[in-house]
Amino acid sequence: MTTLADRLSIAMSKRGMSQAELARRCGVSQPSVHGWLSGKAKFLRGENLLRAASVLNVSEEWLATGQGSMDQRPGTTIGKSQPARPDPAILSATQEFLERAFAALGKKFHLTAEADLFADVYEWVAEDDRPTDQRNLVDFAQWRAKRDSYREQDEQNGYSAGQAAGADQRRTAGR
Repeated sequence: MTTLADRLSIAMSKRGMSQAELARRCGVSQPSVHGWLSGKAKFLRGENLLRAASVLNVSEEWLATGQGSMDQRPGTTIGKSQPARPDPAILSATQEFLERAFAALGKKFHLTAEADLFADVYEWVAEDDRPTDQRNLVDFAQWRAKRDSYREQDEQNGYSAGQAAGADQRRTAGR
């Protein structure tokens, strides 16, 4: 049985794709892809799994488990207008993190009032497999500021907002 890192390496090699390119096309940081390839991450979930499988043109089942055919079945790619189904485990972890963070500030978390914040924290939790009890607001604020500065630079360089949202990750490739 192959590991996630083995399967990613095989698919990337077959497609002639670098870590930086996979990160950029999946909309994640290059250190996240490095974690996938180093064995730090034992599995991919949710949107990261779906995007990586789509970008690498392999089946989600094969990439996630090593089972089934490596080849992607027709009609399984994710388009820009076809968002991936949010991962319930990441949704729960995101809500748990925000409820704890707000409670520490003496406030109550309300999803309807903080939907944008929830979406950002979801993205952060999905990118970093650390347990939520090992996370804090300082880590999140630093991640968000870095991501936002990259997006702002990309927009100044002529990328559309959508392109900038994914392109910010290529800057971390040199690290």
